[in-house]
Amino acid sequence: MPLQAYEGVLEETRISESELKSIGKQLKGLRILLAEDTEFNVMVAKDDLLWYFPESTIEVAKDGKEALSMYERTDYDLVLMDVQMPHMNGYQSTRKIRELELSYNLKKKPIIAMTASLLEKDIQKCLNAGMDDFLPKPYRSDELVLKISRTVNHVGSLN
Repeated sequence: MPLQAYEGVLEETRISESELKSIGKQLKGLRILLAEDTEFNVMVAKDDLLWYFPESTIEVAKDGKEALSMYERTDYDLVLMDVQMPHMNGYQSTRKIRELELSYNLKKKPIIAMTASLLEKDIQKCLNAGMDDFLPKPYRSDELVLKISRTVNHVGSLN
């Protein structure tokens, strides 16, 4: 069977920088767990997150095991989860996080996959693992802000 590209609707709407900043400001002070093993990607994501979501706290996990451990100890508003990481990948880590939430009757927190693959089967794998949405890598700033805003508001982790 040949590979198939993602057939869903991808956002093509570009939003101005001031509008993006306004959207991000509404979610200022987010506590974000960034699970990413590539230093360059960490640097870019942290810069963008701090630029658009003022007063946010960003903690970095370099693999899925560390992400799970950090999630157990800290109350995050959002998890940005790379799907390809050493020791425990993003799918496995997300499944474990969702199991923890169920076991301890914790409020479900939004998890956004960060993936270079837009193949429908890979996106479905993210959703099946318990992720709420996905963000293609490399991402555009407008995609980052809109995905975070929509996912946080939809999952309802902020009151």
